[in-house]
Amino acid sequence: MNKHVVGFLRALLLPLLLIFLSVTTVFPDDASKDKKSAISVQVSTSQGKAAEGNAEAANFLVVVTDKTTGDAIKDLTVSNFFVSSHFFVEGQSQDCRFDKVLSVTYGKRGAYRLKVGFNPEKSSGCVWSKGEHLAHIYVKKENLQGHATATLKID
Repeated sequence: MNKHVVGFLRALLLPLLLIFLSVTTVFPDDASKDKKSAISVQVSTSQGKAAEGNAEAANFLVVVTDKTTGDAIKDLTVSNFFVSSHFFVEGQSQDCRFDKVLSVTYGKRGAYRLKVGFNPEKSSGCVWSKGEHLAHIYVKKENLQGHATATLKID
């Protein structure tokens, strides 16, 4: 590209980017307007029975509390949790994602153990590969919602 085209694009795109950023800052989503709608989500992972070459579930410890009061959020079920792996598992010949919450067990003080694995409907034949896998965990209960990220290490 010549200098004039690059200069023109910069002059056009920079103001548009600034407008976009200011609009998203001025008009936040409904969850951030109402502090009571936000929950705190903390996640720790363990490979559990998941290992290189198998498709067993991994363990996610997810602690869910009210961001304002610190009280535990209780009575959550599988339908309240969503795991997104965003990236496919390396070394696979297809798009393998571990995004299926197979079970949820409540402990105490807002702590839940999630068994997370491959969704057989979307990722048939997928197995774990050795390495670090990134996950994004969303939690929603009525008007309460929050999210966190985690790294799952498979040996």
